[in-house]
Amino acid sequence: MADRIPSLATRLVGERVVLRPPKENDSLRLSRVLEQNASHLRPWSPAPPRGINPAAPLELNRSISNQRKQWRQGRAFTFLIVGREQTAPILGRVALSEVVRGVFQNAYVGYWTVRERAGQGLASEALELVIRFAFRDVGLHRLQAAVMSSNRPSRRVLEKARFRLEGTSERYLQINGRWEDHLIFALTSEERPG
Repeated sequence: MADRIPSLATRLVGERVVLRPPKENDSLRLSRVLEQNASHLRPWSPAPPRGINPAAPLELNRSISNQRKQWRQGRAFTFLIVGREQTAPILGRVALSEVVRGVFQNAYVGYWTVRERAGQGLASEALELVIRFAFRDVGLHRLQAAVMSSNRPSRRVLEKARFRLEGTSERYLQINGRWEDHLIFALTSEERPG
């Protein structure tokens, strides 16, 4: 069976959020969102390479262009989380990355929301939309997520979506200059039929 690669025009619509791939003209808005939320995201995010500011508009232009290229190749599917209103602000991001096809049919899932909307269920709603997209539209079999054990809100999002805890990967990612252990969660299409 051929790999399924949905259109870059894909929009996933939930009760409160819409997920859509980033566009080149999102870079300035996304830059402001990332700058405003840097201290909120920093405790859980790997540091960028020295001399690179991932929130700079030029870097975001490159990043968005690369995300769109990876989408067309079926290697990753990145969505911005926005509200349902026409001029909705960017509320976060959710992505399927490192897609592996063949006998594995697996991807990693990651997400974040802006500080002022944290704890309101938006990440959970976005994750539910992406799970359906991954299994139904992309044809994946398995999703994985890695989360620091101290990141209770993110763990709760995964647990609510019925991801299973598979174990701990010691010294998995370098966060703020320290190698941090991460809990590994997974979900298969058999666990979420439909």
